[in-house]
Amino acid sequence: MKKKNLIVMIVLSLALIGFFLVYFVSPFDKGIEYEDGMEIPREASTKIGKISFLYKAGCVPCGKMLPIIESIEEENNLSVTYYNILVPEEKNELLELDLLEYLEPERAPVLIVNCRAYFGVKSESEYQRIILGVEG
Repeated sequence: MKKKNLIVMIVLSLALIGFFLVYFVSPFDKGIEYEDGMEIPREASTKIGKISFLYKAGCVPCGKMLPIIESIEEENNLSVTYYNILVPEEKNELLELDLLEYLEPERAPVLIVNCRAYFGVKSESEYQRIILGVEG
C-alpha cells in the first residue's frame, strides 16, 4: 500500500510540474525583451486609456496587484481600464489593437501607463511612482 501511495504522489507531482510549465512558461517568446517601462504602440495605448491593467482571473501575481492598483485609483480619483484577458470580449478588444500579440498574455499582470508597460508585482510605493509620477 505504501508503494502505491508513493507512486501516486510521484505522478501527481509530475503532473503539477507539467501544469506549471505549460501555464506559466511562455512557449511563444517572440524575442522581445520585456522590461519595465518598455514603450508600446502609441495608437493602441491611446485607445485603451491612459492607465490600463491587463490581468488573468485566477493568476496569483495578478490577484496581488489588483487591490494595490484599485487603491491607488480610488485614493487619487483616477480612471483605470481593466482587461481580464480570459474574457473573450476583452481579449478580442486587445487583439484588435495588437496589444496582446505585442505584450504576450503569459506576461500578465501588465500595467500600462502613458504608452509604457510595467510587468509583475511591485510595492504600492513603486506603483504610485509609476502611476502618479511621484515618489511614494
